[in-house]
Amino acid sequence: MQFLESSILGLRSAFYELSSPDKKLKFLIFPMVHIGDPLYYANIDQRLDACDNVVYEGVKSTKSWFLVQSYKLVVKRKSLGLVTQRSALSLQNRGLNLIHGDTTAEAFYESWRKIPWYFRQLILLLSPLYGCWRYLTATRHSMAKGHTVDSLPESKEYADEQANEAFQQALIKDRDEVLLEVLKSHIESNANKPQTTAIIYGARHMPAVISLLRRYGYTVTKSEWVQAI
Repeated sequence: MQFLESSILGLRSAFYELSSPDKKLKFLIFPMVHIGDPLYYANIDQRLDACDNVVYEGVKSTKSWFLVQSYKLVVKRKSLGLVTQRSALSLQNRGLNLIHGDTTAEAFYESWRKIPWYFRQLILLLSPLYGCWRYLTATRHSMAKGHTVDSLPESKEYADEQANEAFQQALIKDRDEVLLEVLKSHIESNANKPQTTAIIYGARHMPAVISLLRRYGYTVTKSEWVQAI
């Protein structure tokens, strides 16, 4: 399955609805980019009116603060017409059951410590510098190209294989494990409830999500491409 598509027209995100013949619980999957067009987030916001639960991401850590500067600084360039997910999409005070599907700050720190020390320091230095560089040079086309809208430069460009693997483990794989455990518990506790659960999570985590839902008998019943940038 494809979750993001980059072309000369910009970046699109694929929204999916999944259901199971033996379960009443349905899912809406929103592969997120963390900086995009305001209409992209407005589209998601409108669809949340039909949901009962939301599984969301977010790690409260000083390390993650440095990482988000790689895209947070770009929105200060008003000519791009882009906004951050945090500023444009609020989940609070709308009657939704909010389910945190991400790792704790302590667990993230333990994963972070397994990254070679020199690479950790490089990442913390490069993140705000990369954000500044994109602020000065980015266009909407360059932001959409290659699905790099919410990421640092490819880590293989400046890291050895060990550092790259440890980085991916901390940022993607370890968090996937937490997310999947949360989803398993949610399905097993709510399978017979006629509810809809939205999963609002970074697109890079969605292959693991879809794989899990398929094991529980879920299949795609609706899909739609939505312009993100």
